[in-house]
Amino acid sequence: MTQAFEIGARSGGLGHLAVALCVVAAWLVLTTSIGLMPRDAPVSLKQVMTTTPAWKNLAALAFLLLAVRLLRGTGLGLRWPDWRTLGRLLWFPLHLAAMAALVGAAGQGMQAAAIHVMVNVIAIGIAEELAFRGVLWGAPRRAMPFWPAFLAVSGIFGIAHMADVAGTGDMQGGIVQSVAAALSGTGWLALRIRCRSLVPAMALHCLWNILVLGFGGFGGFGAPEDPAVALPFLHRLGVSVGFVLPMFFYGLWLVRNETVRAGRRHDQGR
Repeated sequence: MTQAFEIGARSGGLGHLAVALCVVAAWLVLTTSIGLMPRDAPVSLKQVMTTTPAWKNLAALAFLLLAVRLLRGTGLGLRWPDWRTLGRLLWFPLHLAAMAALVGAAGQGMQAAAIHVMVNVIAIGIAEELAFRGVLWGAPRRAMPFWPAFLAVSGIFGIAHMADVAGTGDMQGGIVQSVAAALSGTGWLALRIRCRSLVPAMALHCLWNILVLGFGGFGGFGAPEDPAVALPFLHRLGVSVGFVLPMFFYGLWLVRNETVRAGRRHDQGR
């Protein structure tokens, strides 16, 4: 396995990209298949998280950490950011997270969550940042022009969320979540680029997951506990897209400067 990573790294951008895609695909299979329970009817993603054993996502995260170890020196962004710049970069996503909590609290109230559920959402937040804004972004950012690489990684992040349908059986909810994830993914990726570190996006992603779990349902706002009584598809899609769209535009604003975009090639990180 180590030899495969070394060959991929030496063979240039395309080889590194192929290795990165394989790592992300393997992690996604582990995340969605281990301990998968048969469903007689569609369930919400939140229900899946409350019934999924914590060791499943921890095991998938451990695999990803091993892959990161083998991908040493490829600019994954695993370093501390410049703390002086965080305040002016993070105020907007923190504001959105607070709004998510307020909207959810007004509609449903705080919901108690088991410790293993919190472990699940934190492990998933860390793993998704490592997989998509770390391992995957490390290849196309040097091998491709900026905008194709930026939009491709964000789009793949969204498409990957369709894998949750294997656990929920809710196809419409999966589409809603995938579109929302692709849009919000531009914001997470832009933060990683501007901070030249994966740590702020990782922390914010975990915070976002915790707030969505504690104050609302997964799969987008307007997604109740029982998908059988969910709001119409276009309503759910519109509400979810409307909420994450500011994060999408904020991400585009963060990388509006050509100097920022050009610097991603030299961001070696760790």
